[in-house]
Amino acid sequence: MGGGAPHPARRSKSGNLSSSDDEDGQLLEDPVPAPPASLLCRRRAYSAFRVACGGLVLLLLAAAYLSSPPRPPPPPPLVVPEPLPAILAKAGRKALGGGLSGAAAGVVQVVALMWLRTTMNYQYRYGSGMCASMRTLYADGGVRRFYQGLPYALLQTPLSRFGDTAANSGVLALLAAWSAAAWMPVWLRTACASGAAALWRMLITPLDTLKTTLQVEGAAAYALLIRKARLEGVCELWAGALANAAANFVGGYPWFLVFNAMDEWLPRPEKSAFTLRLLRSASLATCATCVSDVLSNSIRVVKTTRQTAETTLSYTAAAKSVLATDGLDGLFCRGLGTRLLANILQASLFTIVWKQLEHQFNLGASS
Repeated sequence: MGGGAPHPARRSKSGNLSSSDDEDGQLLEDPVPAPPASLLCRRRAYSAFRVACGGLVLLLLAAAYLSSPPRPPPPPPLVVPEPLPAILAKAGRKALGGGLSGAAAGVVQVVALMWLRTTMNYQYRYGSGMCASMRTLYADGGVRRFYQGLPYALLQTPLSRFGDTAANSGVLALLAAWSAAAWMPVWLRTACASGAAALWRMLITPLDTLKTTLQVEGAAAYALLIRKARLEGVCELWAGALANAAANFVGGYPWFLVFNAMDEWLPRPEKSAFTLRLLRSASLATCATCVSDVLSNSIRVVKTTRQTAETTLSYTAAAKSVLATDGLDGLFCRGLGTRLLANILQASLFTIVWKQLEHQFNLGASS
């Protein structure tokens, strides 16, 4: 009864194509459509962008390394010119100055630029482009949608900045005053400060979880978090804490390394040259931010995916989910353009305000 039309090719459970009426016994394969030109252009642009970012990272890290002062000979052991309580008190005053100015600068940047951060976190979760994400967010609630989670951001960002700047200013002041640590180069001192800041970020992770979930999911965020907390316990609010600490160490360490090294390398303008001082601070922050964002972006993509998933995901499952959707481009480049734009603006604004307030605080403390 072989006069009927041939059956279409079927895919077997093993993944091979088969045909019951193929006279030659060969497998029939569907033609694979060529990818659209826009996708090819996007892939080429991502490849060129990664190459450019990689070159920038290497150049800036090389400049930071070359600008580090030469290692002096080790001092006599345990020779401390001041008592340890005096050193700790001096470091605490320095940390207070940096921390309070950093917290104030964090409030300014949240109010001015949170709309970009919301767009970035939405991209981290769903992988769309910046313009498409903005259109989706605006359609979901207008301008107010970009400021979902604002109360938590107003708490979390200044607290984060307080920990970052207090660790950087305080730990560096402690190590500079303690002669037993005089042999330590800039990169090692910066690593100590970044480690302290990463521990602080782990402590305040619930604020980050609330803020990020509201930015990504909008009004449905509270129901999602309550359901996950009932199923997994209140510790689910610390989901992503390890990735949060790792991302802040991987991002914060090169940020302060490049910033501190270039701060020593670039000449300082006169105190009366206010505009030059602002340009110098903004330039330092821009270079440091580019290095930090490129190195830590993939960790932040995984962190956001794990924090905002409807069910509890491990870090491995979150990474596999991103790879299955967008591949390596999604893992390393998802939201990176928006993050670079947002963080260059934020870092410049934050650093300008931070350094000016810290300078005023130190002047007041010295008088």
